[in-house]
Amino acid sequence: MSDETDTFWYGEERARKPTTLPLDMELEQNVMPKLKTGTIVPTSEEDAAITAAAMSDPDAIPHTDTEWEAARPTLKRGRPLAAVTKERITIRLSPEVVQAFRASGDGWQTRVDAALRDWLKTHSPA
Repeated sequence: MSDETDTFWYGEERARKPTTLPLDMELEQNVMPKLKTGTIVPTSEEDAAITAAAMSDPDAIPHTDTEWEAARPTLKRGRPLAAVTKERITIRLSPEVVQAFRASGDGWQTRVDAALRDWLKTHSPA
């Protein structure tokens, strides 16, 4: 195999087009990524034998498209949305105030919020 050609897993050799695309874009355009050095590629006969053996195994029956759809995870990734969300703002505070709250450890922004809520109970914001 030369630098200008790639041999694919099914034994076909094609001229490699120079690309600077990320791997996911290469796959979308059906451009196979370069194999690692030392990768053993089965011949077409070996590939056919492997496929036949896999298909004859009753415990390894391929899934249908419907089964694959059902197997997709139903969980959402990331942090769940809170019942009451907070608004992200930028606020300027005195350095002493920020240092005092930060020194109290993790959750200091929540404590600033609680202090402001407390203040609103006895004061008018205007």
